[in-house]
Amino acid sequence: MGKTKLMYIMISFLLFINININFCEAKEKIVFLAGGNAWQLFEAYTNREKVKLGDLKVKIWDGKDFKEYKINWTDYLSGEGVKNIWKRKLSKVEAKYDPRAIEMAKQYGWDIFVVEPIRPAKKEETKEKESKESATRPEGQACNSEAKSHINLGLQFVQNRQIDNAIKEFNQAIKISPNCALAYANLVSAYCLKKNYNLAIDTYREGLNKAGNDGFLHVTGAIAFTLKGDFDYALQALEKALQANYRDKKTFEAPDFKPLFKTRKNEVCTLLGKFGVIIKECL
Repeated sequence: MGKTKLMYIMISFLLFINININFCEAKEKIVFLAGGNAWQLFEAYTNREKVKLGDLKVKIWDGKDFKEYKINWTDYLSGEGVKNIWKRKLSKVEAKYDPRAIEMAKQYGWDIFVVEPIRPAKKEETKEKESKESATRPEGQACNSEAKSHINLGLQFVQNRQIDNAIKEFNQAIKISPNCALAYANLVSAYCLKKNYNLAIDTYREGLNKAGNDGFLHVTGAIAFTLKGDFDYALQALEKALQANYRDKKTFEAPDFKPLFKTRKNEVCTLLGKFGVIIKECL
């Protein structure tokens, strides 16, 4: 055997040993995913958390048992990047939502990333609650379950101040359900957080064209106009929100509306009073 060939074999063997040692020494982190497509959940989780993709183990509940996914050293032989390997492994996997499985995951001490599904209320519950909730809830017109999953992920990103990621999720929800008023409303709010008020207003108007009249959407539009300083338009949007039965006092008392109260307090209070909404600012 030639020296060159022998040297090549020795180097290959050492590399093989080194790879396996690294895998043995790596401290693996286990994350439990539930509530949708495993890849979408994984991507949202890793965007939020600072983790090494190669050191992760993923657990999902398939309806009967926990299934585990991880990257083995042989996966690297494909030449793919770590993220692409995970995408290949998880893109066709459904991570089922089950409260019992979540409780077990907590007991095991796993990291947990869950999007709770939005379930339709039972008919008898709907009739009982409809009159009570219609004054404050977003209508969410034409939002299918997949779109709502993206909205929920977006809201989690907002809570973690990852606004750009939230914007991507809200846009994806709109792409899936172009008539989803709730997606437009949250996108307007996200653009306001970025102080991109022109884009927020454009999104509000697009939402009105695509999703129609919606109280929550009108409120976010009113906030966008207020923050931009277009108080006439802000009052118009606020009146439309009230006409659409939006009555959440906490929203009207939020800091976002302070510039409107500062400059047009009498008009705002008169408008709110007309619809039976009384807040401290107007007392």
